[in-house]
Amino acid sequence: MRLLVFALALIIHEFAHGFTAYFLGDDGFDKIRRIKLIFIPFDALGSFIGPLLFYFADLPIIGWAHSPHIHTERYINPKNDPPKMILAGIIINIILGCITFILLKFIHFTTLLKAFFIFFLESNLLLALINIIPLLPFDAGNLWQYQSKTWRGILS
Repeated sequence: MRLLVFALALIIHEFAHGFTAYFLGDDGFDKIRRIKLIFIPFDALGSFIGPLLFYFADLPIIGWAHSPHIHTERYINPKNDPPKMILAGIIINIILGCITFILLKFIHFTTLLKAFFIFFLESNLLLALINIIPLLPFDAGNLWQYQSKTWRGILS
């Protein structure tokens, strides 16, 4: 069950990036019909094989996924909007983690549902923590890369 819950949190994380890009003006997702909560095709290594290996090794489940190419030049404000899209995944994971924590604190669930929500809380917090690492390919690394390009353009 942990693997499925982690996959759900990962899919929602990537969906947040795509939906935010679409909201900011990138119509590429809509044209190829890629904004879907359950995405197919998916990155088999990061979305399935990697987490499965971590699960059977009795380690914390870690996985990754790749968003489709995003066209920042189509954004309403191409200079200021990319950080919003980059941070969308981290923000949705934090929001879902907080909501899940509140639900667990104030509502009594059956054992199976409680386990689901605990795994969902752990998965969202893990994804948020991993993605604030300022290294590529994590979200904070992408933000750092974008900002350094912006700063180079201002300084040159």
